[in-house]
Amino acid sequence: MSPAPTPLAAVVAIDGQDVAETGDGYYTGAPTVLSGATVTWGRGTVVDQPDVSSCTFTVARSAAGASGFVRSLNVGRRVDLSVSATVYPDPTISTFLDPGFDDPYAPQIPSANAMAATTDGRMWLRARDPLRSVGLILAPAPFVPTGTAPDAWDAIPATALGQTWGYGLDVLAPLGAVVEVRPVLYAAPWAESRYYTILDEPLTLMGDGAVHTLAGTFTPEVAGAWVGLGVHVYPNGLRWQEVDPAQTWADIDPAWTWLDYGTTWLDNVLVTAPSGGTVRSVLVFSGRITDQEAHFDPDTDRFNGGMVVVEMTAQDFTADLANNRIGDDPWPVESMGTRVDKILTLAGTGVTADVAPTLAPILVSYRDVDSQPAAGLITELAATVDGVAWSATHAVSGPYYKIEDPAERASVLTLGVDGTTGLVVVISTSPAGGISLSSCDVLLDPVRFVQDVSDTSTRVDVTWLEQGTDDEGKITTTDRHVVIVDPGLEADLGQRGVSLTTQLQSADDATDVAHHLLTRVTEHGWRLSGVTWATRYTDWRAEDILNALTLLDGTTRIGQPLTITDLPDWTPTDDDSADTYVEGGTYTVDETGAWQFDLTISSTVRGTGSSVPWADLDPAWRWQDFDPGVSWLDLLGVTGP
Repeated sequence: MSPAPTPLAAVVAIDGQDVAETGDGYYTGAPTVLSGATVTWGRGTVVDQPDVSSCTFTVARSAAGASGFVRSLNVGRRVDLSVSATVYPDPTISTFLDPGFDDPYAPQIPSANAMAATTDGRMWLRARDPLRSVGLILAPAPFVPTGTAPDAWDAIPATALGQTWGYGLDVLAPLGAVVEVRPVLYAAPWAESRYYTILDEPLTLMGDGAVHTLAGTFTPEVAGAWVGLGVHVYPNGLRWQEVDPAQTWADIDPAWTWLDYGTTWLDNVLVTAPSGGTVRSVLVFSGRITDQEAHFDPDTDRFNGGMVVVEMTAQDFTADLANNRIGDDPWPVESMGTRVDKILTLAGTGVTADVAPTLAPILVSYRDVDSQPAAGLITELAATVDGVAWSATHAVSGPYYKIEDPAERASVLTLGVDGTTGLVVVISTSPAGGISLSSCDVLLDPVRFVQDVSDTSTRVDVTWLEQGTDDEGKITTTDRHVVIVDPGLEADLGQRGVSLTTQLQSADDATDVAHHLLTRVTEHGWRLSGVTWATRYTDWRAEDILNALTLLDGTTRIGQPLTITDLPDWTPTDDDSADTYVEGGTYTVDETGAWQFDLTISSTVRGTGSSVPWADLDPAWRWQDFDPGVSWLDLLGVTGP
């Protein structure tokens, strides 16, 4: 069986300069990546914090002129590994998330003179001063807070150079108003991010009080941007003397008001991607060279005198922060989010953190910090609040900390009615955005189903710090403990415990953390290891391309829901599928450009994922409608129907 051509194009860049990725570079004398690259990232278990991510690769250069090249590869130089592929969105469907303005909170940026809002599935635009023009920028999807969630719009097609995109919308403008519509390109999913207006001839309408459809095409001048629309209107309403003197009140639609003569209505926004597909690029790794070794290889390209080969290792920003020691005046009791920002500011590296909103407000203890590694302080804080400090990277924001709340992941468990018993039970589901991978695509030999005592704990002991003062009025802290036990499991399996030392300053917060942790470590089941997706022989359907890009992306791969389907009969599971989350892995690209994903996945899904709010349960359900084997604790991390 011959390998299938890969649709994924990998590029290694050193200090922003792409390195040739095929052997063709040998003959031009260009530095060339010999054997692809290997990226290692993530954590080994659901109770660990992630390790430093690394990237290893080999670069060769013809012997002639190689000395200058090798001398330029100093430790500390930046290394980026990115992958791109063509994806195929439906060219007949608008890439706007809400083209009909069904959501009253449409993402928009009005000019200073503009008032805008949505009413009954349309957006209206008015001027504060009718003698001045108004402008409105419509974004393709809701904004997220600046600096957070750079992947928020990743599912929306982005531009590539030389492609033809369609755009337009329906407009109802009052008599005499001139409306201009142009494409606008966004660089990030933040309201404060820069945007670029296409200055080609706009779509233009002279208002007459009727609905008109404006439509056109444009060729983007910026790659990797998201398409929005800019609307400009002038004048914005008739002055009294501009009304036709022969017009009477009887001539006017009785539904119209004087305000309607100064209102422009917008609807049915249309932005369409090219039928030939769009290019999506993801940043797999970003870091700095930490180790390298150069040697001469006479057997590589022997006909041209051999090559100088450099074997390189790069590590992500957390390696720098592990060596960056900070000190400060004693820290008071403050929120975890404030403490994280303080540490990163003192580190002075420019790295930012996207902290889960459920974790950021939790208060942490007074602390007298003195010359501590910044990375250790961050991971300690994440563990304190039962979070995970991931080193993330994205094409929009570059490297950043993503401090995740595992309890808020997309749940792979939901409540449903058993077709046989009629009782409400917990069932598996595939959440939106989750990856489904058939066992037929997974290499058989590395797969193991493992079960040992380390996978199951029956109690959790969380240490917290009670705040106090000594005889001199100085702040003191005293270790206190919260112990949570699963008595039923402990009776069956004996006592096995997990301990966690935190910076929490209240018993209530410590109890909450203990409950979350116990739920994740009391799953008495089989752990799946050795899951390897080797894409060398993948047929590369559209979903395979999207799955590969999701696993490669330095942001979306974190905690990615993964369902392995079509499990054979011999596997020791109750179902023919396994619901997990991606916790890390080792990714390797071979000489053909095909990737192999050696994945580390969670051993349990209990307690992971957002839980259904009480108000969202089916109001017809009664206590006796639930399967008696489902405990209240079992519902942690389970969504509603």
